[in-house]
Amino acid sequence: MADKLRMSRALTRIGVPTPRTALLSDTEAVHALLETTPAVILKDRWGSGSSGLLRRTSEQLRRWLATDSATRSDLGGSPDDELVVQPDVVGTEYGIDIVTPVRGGPVAGVLARRKLSMRNGETAAAVSVDSGPFAGLAATLADALGIQGTVDVDLLLSGDGAASVIDINPRFGGGYPFSHVAGADVPHFFVASTLGFAPQPRWNTYRLGHVGAKHEGIIGFEPSPDGSAMGLSHQEGAASWTSRVVQPT
Repeated sequence: MADKLRMSRALTRIGVPTPRTALLSDTEAVHALLETTPAVILKDRWGSGSSGLLRRTSEQLRRWLATDSATRSDLGGSPDDELVVQPDVVGTEYGIDIVTPVRGGPVAGVLARRKLSMRNGETAAAVSVDSGPFAGLAATLADALGIQGTVDVDLLLSGDGAASVIDINPRFGGGYPFSHVAGADVPHFFVASTLGFAPQPRWNTYRLGHVGAKHEGIIGFEPSPDGSAMGLSHQEGAASWTSRVVQPT
């Protein structure tokens, strides 16, 4: 969701675990949060792609808040009322897609992957995993938010298996292509169901343990010898997808 503070409050109201969130300008709420965690994350309230993201110890933030507002250096590049503070939750990050018909309806599919690396706030590498453990969360969110189409949900899974939602994007997210190259086909489902056709029965299934990675490169072109066409002169690797399957050991 665009407003990180509003998202936190909405999730808390429906009983979905999410990191406690306070505006940096709400000094009382921030100090109460600092009493409960050794480290915090600051990020833009309205941001995307990890904009404004900073990690600080709770003691560092206390010292910063204690300085005079007229002389302290800016933290995060945004006004205090446009930055939120959250505990730095420890866990493994996952991304899931909750898929419903474009015009709304029950959850038709859930796709899940474990994130292996990030770049500029977007998943750069991930491995497909079983979506079963996230089915209950998906149903709760779909019912409470009235999802139409697909939403991308980012969450952290602690060592004991407890999930904490850290972001919701009401669109195809940057992680969906990892599920697509593993076999899922959400665009097919949308087109078929919207036109009144029965989607292929396995559109929401995919190979487990399938690793995908994004990479970028440069292709150079130059005129062909007769000047009539453009010819390929150099290739470092076009922007594309690579993937491999992890074999069980």
